Amino acid sequence: MGNLRQVTQALGRVLQRDELEGPRGPDGRLRVTVPRGWLAEGRSIELEVPRMLECARCGGGGCDGCERSGAVTTRGRKEPPELIDLHLPASSQAVTVRLPRRGGLPSDETPDLARGLMLLLVVPGDEPSAGVRVVEVAAQPAAVSAPTLAARYALTPARLLVAAAVLLIVLCVFVATR
Repeated sequence: MGNLRQVTQALGRVLQRDELEGPRGPDGRLRVTVPRGWLAEGRSIELEVPRMLECARCGGGGCDGCERSGAVTTRGRKEPPELIDLHLPASSQAVTVRLPRRGGLPSDETPDLARGLMLLLVVPGDEPSAGVRVVEVAAQPAAVSAPTLAARYALTPARLLVAAAVLLIVLCVFVATR
C-alpha cells in the first residue's frame, strides 16, 4: 500500500505541476474558522470566496505582486461571489489547503495567465466564519450493500486518464534509457 501511495503522490505532482509551479496570477491567502467537530470529522464545506484576498507573497504589507496594495482580487466588482465545495482533511489542528486557480486574477499585462493559488488556512474554533457552511451528504439507505469489486474498480474516464499518463511516463523512461 505504501508504494501505491508514493506512486499516486508522484503522479499527482506530475499531472498538476503547471498549476502549482507554472506562471500564474498572484497567490492569495484566506483564513477561515470551522467548528472543531467539522475539522475532526473531515466534513465537506461550502465556502464563499471574498472578492479580495490577502496577498500570500507579502502577507498584506504590499509588494510588486499585489501592486503594493497587500491584497489580490479574485473577481470583478459586479461579479457574483464564487462558491467552493471542499472536503476537509480530518485533523485536530489547523490545516492549510492549496487550491489551484482560486487565487488572484492575473494583471492586465498578463491576461493569459491562470489565476493564482489560494492558500486556505482552516482553523478549528467554536463557530464557522461568515460565508462558510457545512454541506450535508445524503445518508445512504441501510439496504444498499457495499460496492462489488467490479463496481469499485470500474474503468472511469478519470482512471483511464491516469492509466494513459502512467503509460506515457513509462514509455518516456523506456525511450530515454535506450
